[in-house]
Amino acid sequence: MRLDRWTINIGARYSQYKGGFQEGHGDSDVYDVSFVDPRIGFVWDVTGEGRTAVKGHWGRYHQKMFGYIYDREASGQIDIPYRECYYNPATGLYELDSNGDPGCDFGTPEYAVMGDYGHQYVDETLFTFEQQLGKDMMVGLDLIDR
Repeated sequence: MRLDRWTINIGARYSQYKGGFQEGHGDSDVYDVSFVDPRIGFVWDVTGEGRTAVKGHWGRYHQKMFGYIYDREASGQIDIPYRECYYNPATGLYELDSNGDPGCDFGTPEYAVMGDYGHQYVDETLFTFEQQLGKDMMVGLDLIDR
């Protein structure tokens, strides 16, 4: 939307992540989230000549989905992600190797109770000042808060 020397942009991004186990290896619908990330921005042409601009933006950005998050969600526990140990819903233990066979041996389990896991996101605010110096040159200053 353009109003005199102001341009305003409003938008949103819809994302959905689903994950689960392969058929025969547990629940195929373990992790299912969706969210709408709002975004808004503006540009102000300070002089009306297109050489000096002040810009602002605010938006929410969700993290991508990591496979080990929903893999561990089935048990309510989350294991450290570098291990090749998988949850066995029949026994309630992390005891399967990457082939689905018993034998994942790691002594004392290192995990934390997940509780109500919320998908990670960051809110970003950006302010920019730009000044055109010549036909092919400009300088700018960005202030970003995440």
